Amino acid sequence: MKTSIFVAAAIVCLLFVPSPVGSTESGTSSVVLRNLAKAGAFQIDNSGPPVRLSAEVHIEQRVKGIWQSRYPVIHLMESCASPAPEECIELGQGKILTPAPWTGFTCSVQCITKCKKNAYLGPGVFRFVLSACDKSGKFYGDPFTLPASPEATAGKRRLTLECGTA
Repeated sequence: MKTSIFVAAAIVCLLFVPSPVGSTESGTSSVVLRNLAKAGAFQIDNSGPPVRLSAEVHIEQRVKGIWQSRYPVIHLMESCASPAPEECIELGQGKILTPAPWTGFTCSVQCITKCKKNAYLGPGVFRFVLSACDKSGKFYGDPFTLPASPEATAGKRRLTLECGTA
């Protein structure tokens, strides 16, 4: 029984192997969007020269094997107490930015706010997409799974299997 579960999990990993870390439309980059342990949390790491990035991070969902844009947008603000950033930000060489995480909701995107139509988008497979400010390229994060409910991972331990390459 345990073997069949492991084999099934390995097959799922093969079906959902993410694009290379720091991938762009034209290959690899010094800008990397790295998922953190909590679904919706990520970091942006710049190992190259300073770069100007759009202050908006788009969310895509994989539906029937095809990436589709979703409505909410993440802003590159480090906390809910931070003001909304300008149109572009500069990320210096060797700098890491950890934006306030995506909540999985359409209205309370990063910070808890009262909304009339605040829909939760889980379950599903999502990724973050960040653009260079001059529109010269896009940076794609690895896929991550948003659970069926926002409470699914809160306070509970669960077995996870990470797919892809480091």
